[in-house]
Amino acid sequence: MEKDSNKVVWIYDYVGYILDKCPIDANQVYDFLKEARAKHLVECNDELFKDFTYEKELLKYKSIFET
Repeated sequence: MEKDSNKVVWIYDYVGYILDKCPIDANQVYDFLKEARAKHLVECNDELFKDFTYEKELLKYKSIFET
């Protein structure tokens, strides 16, 4: 990466909604997403562009990187 460069190197956004009939509370879903993302960052060993899966009870987080 170039110092003081305006080039975008990497960007990540979450977009989604909790369905009205979801059996899991919305706060639990958002807490799970935060937990999964933090775990991904810790376990990636500085390889952010690596696929990652995390499961906890009924929830599953999966990041897939493609070029």
